[in-house]
Amino acid sequence: RGLDEGKLIADVRVRYEQADDSVNDDAKAFTVRTRLGYQTGSMAGFVVLGEFTNTSALFGMTNYSPEKSGFATIADPTGTDLNRLSVSYQGFDNMNLALGRQRIILDNQRWVGNVGWRQKEQTFDAASFDYVIGDDLTISYDYIAKVKGVTESLNRDARTHIANVGYSGWDVGTLVGYAYLLNDTDVKVRTNTIGARFSGEVEDGELTWLYSAEVAHQDFDPSGGSSSQVNYLGLEGGINWDIFEFKLGYEKLGSDSGDYGLQTPLATKHKFNGWADKFLTTPGDGLRDVYAGVFATLAGIKFGGYVHDFHADSGGDRYGRELDLVGSKTFLEHYTVGVKYATYRGSSDRSGVIGDDLRKFWLWFNFTY
Repeated sequence: RGLDEGKLIADVRVRYEQADDSVNDDAKAFTVRTRLGYQTGSMAGFVVLGEFTNTSALFGMTNYSPEKSGFATIADPTGTDLNRLSVSYQGFDNMNLALGRQRIILDNQRWVGNVGWRQKEQTFDAASFDYVIGDDLTISYDYIAKVKGVTESLNRDARTHIANVGYSGWDVGTLVGYAYLLNDTDVKVRTNTIGARFSGEVEDGELTWLYSAEVAHQDFDPSGGSSSQVNYLGLEGGINWDIFEFKLGYEKLGSDSGDYGLQTPLATKHKFNGWADKFLTTPGDGLRDVYAGVFATLAGIKFGGYVHDFHADSGGDRYGRELDLVGSKTFLEHYTVGVKYATYRGSSDRSGVIGDDLRKFWLWFNFTY
């Protein structure tokens, strides 16, 4: 019966991506990502999920790093891998237990996510526990033994504890508290982050006011090195009006006097600090990002973008500015087409990687079943 009630998983994305980092040769990737899998129905409360992923280059277009040296980076290596394989038990009311390779997404993915933008997503070899108390309180805990990153170089053995508790019983919003205790056993680094996030919305006639605030403290402790303590602050406000959404935000990834910048190694980093992915690793001087966004939906087409102004947290140097634009449309329920562009202009305040210009362009088609 469990097999009869199961469902097929199919997700195919064809994408053209171009990257120009003003240092290496221009990179061009034309890839197709295929995910195929199957999830059983409940068998005495147990559910089994298996899924493979393959990324292949079309027309031999592999002029990008890591496929070829000397080109700008496009983090979509070709190959086949086991994406997910897990067994979960759902026989208890309001509780789910899962063991195996799985997708873990928490809150807005600032700390833990699946990096779904890349062709190969980030998954985790983990044991997970999720529990809902009443209608308002959610508790989740994950023990992560291995991180399967979007590229081979990002795969890590770990002994990591992820705890997240959320309360949504107030009309004005949801409060989340978390403790993310990361132990990267490959490079012998511990990164402990404790914080809280509040987010919500309030309707006011034709307007809906959006808001969020988040604070966190991070301890960084490398084996044989100097430990650091840094802070995180994220503030965002917005308005939904008719077909439009406006956003204004500020994010600080703190620095320990220029020696260490706050890191978010398990996050979906592409969502934050610009789509050019200039700050996947926070510089030692930290990062302050002031940004504004405008989005709209017209005739089923979603479009909009962000502008960012980046500065160092320590010393205040300007890193650069960025413009991000996107448009997409979903049709016949399962199909999506989209186009996206990001351009980063480095500042003369900084030379090297941070000061280098970077431009990226994407065109894609997605089928999901």
